[in-house]
Amino acid sequence: MERMDTFIEQLSLSLKEPLPGPGSQSKMAPGIRLDANNDHYRNAAVLILLYLKEGKWHLVLMKRPEYPGVHSNQVSLPGGIHEPYDPDLSETALRESREELGIDDGKILLLGHLSKLEIPVSGIEVSPWVGVYPETPVFNPSFEEVSYLIEVPLAELLSHESVNQEIRTVLCKVVKVPFFKIAEEKVWGATAMILSEFIDVIRNLEGVDLL
Repeated sequence: MERMDTFIEQLSLSLKEPLPGPGSQSKMAPGIRLDANNDHYRNAAVLILLYLKEGKWHLVLMKRPEYPGVHSNQVSLPGGIHEPYDPDLSETALRESREELGIDDGKILLLGHLSKLEIPVSGIEVSPWVGVYPETPVFNPSFEEVSYLIEVPLAELLSHESVNQEIRTVLCKVVKVPFFKIAEEKVWGATAMILSEFIDVIRNLEGVDLL
């Protein structure tokens, strides 16, 4: 348990230091992205939720249902659009996690945030937050927003074997698209870019071995 506590403490401190930023995000960027236009972007937030399960660190991803939208049927982090009643973006991440995962967001300890990421295809700028749950959560997901949850061992995400790429047609162009292969799912796009920076932050921690 001491090793686990050390990991959370070092991660929290690292998130307060200068972040890897776009250089880390771009490692998992598709071969083509639309140009950004900040003037028309909406704010959003997502949460990387860490928790212990069977003595190992996990995080949770969501498979989105099919719907008329650009992120239909994709794997994502819990999160959504900032609403006027949210005091700030951290509260957006917590609220959306409560609504989508069905957990007590009051128990989540936020450790810090990663670099913001513009998602031109959906016209949002997302703020990724990192939090830890004090126990193994019992999820009660909203099936209006979530087809199913994917609980990912952190060591699996950190494995170099999880990184793959394929050829896809994106925005009418044939490009190489990197993705994480997790539990038979392909995690790509903005979610993969956010996780790429998160992975680099963890790999830069001193004296912490989660593999």
